[in-house]
Amino acid sequence: MKILLLCLLAISTAINGDEDLSIRLRGGSSPWEGRVEVYHDGEWGTVCDDQWGMSEAAVVCNQLGYPLATTADRLLRFGKGSGPIWMDNVACSGDEDSLEECNRNAWGDHDCSHSEDAGVICSEDEEGAVRLLGSSSRFEGRVEVMYRGNWGTVCDHGWSDNDADVVCRQLGYQKAKTAVTNAYRYFGYATSPYILEDLRCDGYEDTLLDCVPYDDTPEGCDIYDVAGVFCHGSEDDGLSPEATAGIVIGCLVMVGILLCCVIGVISAKSKKKRATTARQDMQADQMVYHVSNTGAASVSGFPQGPYGQPGQYPAPAPGQYPAPAPAPAYYMTPTMDAPPAYEVAGSGSMGAMGTTQTTQGQTEEHIYKEAM
Repeated sequence: MKILLLCLLAISTAINGDEDLSIRLRGGSSPWEGRVEVYHDGEWGTVCDDQWGMSEAAVVCNQLGYPLATTADRLLRFGKGSGPIWMDNVACSGDEDSLEECNRNAWGDHDCSHSEDAGVICSEDEEGAVRLLGSSSRFEGRVEVMYRGNWGTVCDHGWSDNDADVVCRQLGYQKAKTAVTNAYRYFGYATSPYILEDLRCDGYEDTLLDCVPYDDTPEGCDIYDVAGVFCHGSEDDGLSPEATAGIVIGCLVMVGILLCCVIGVISAKSKKKRATTARQDMQADQMVYHVSNTGAASVSGFPQGPYGQPGQYPAPAPGQYPAPAPAPAYYMTPTMDAPPAYEVAGSGSMGAMGTTQTTQGQTEEHIYKEAM
């Protein structure tokens, strides 16, 4: 906002030329304070502080775009200027649009030196602005009001819930939780002069200064008689609709971020599992079993055997191991009417011969011999 004001001022000067009045502040630590300088006849010059007061300072601040003036400086706190002294004996009502419209001497007509250069301190806060002090939470504190260019404390004489509602609504909250008297117990003692007491607000005024009647000359208020408030703001039901919408949108964004994180973790684990399974399958495929023509079995991947090629074990040579004993000789005579009968040939017998008739009438002989 301040940069925009400076840009507009520069553009106005360039377009309108030297005949129109331009104004600036120099020597201050911030853009809203400094020594007053005006532009005339192609040159910047200062303003003498004869008759310089709050009405003149208010015109300067309004001309620069600030809502009010807090100080009309006649103490040279912003240093001496240089060049011509363009204005002297300036007398404004406070409603003028520029210093040029105020009563004053002619351009350059003065009896001053630069040790009498006038200055101002403007405020970014409007008349009737409020602030809460003495707490780390922005929803609570002792109440101060901008009144006639200065911050002042509100005395708690007659302080009510309706008064507190006006303060909280002015700060952007829907209403007050509690109107606090003797607020020094929570938010410390008053550090600025008392400027208001006995406010009688309905609760829906725009500022405390709209509450009438009020006493702007408090008497009998000491550092303990501090008015304070607890505003709704930490609970959803006390937030303004704009604040509630912001919180909801923020929560939705956070949920979306968490959901993306969960999906990412699950996807990473799934990829890792698939990679592990594929690696195991590859290792299993490398375990190749094959049998040679000679009957020797080999297993790929096993250590080299004592014989043959690496990983191969030869089949035993013929006669290397005794042949198994032959099984006893049996002969059986299956019949159609009874289960087959099995007879074992006796020791030393040359064999036995059994004959049976099949259903087709064919004869089948089964000879079983038992080697001795």
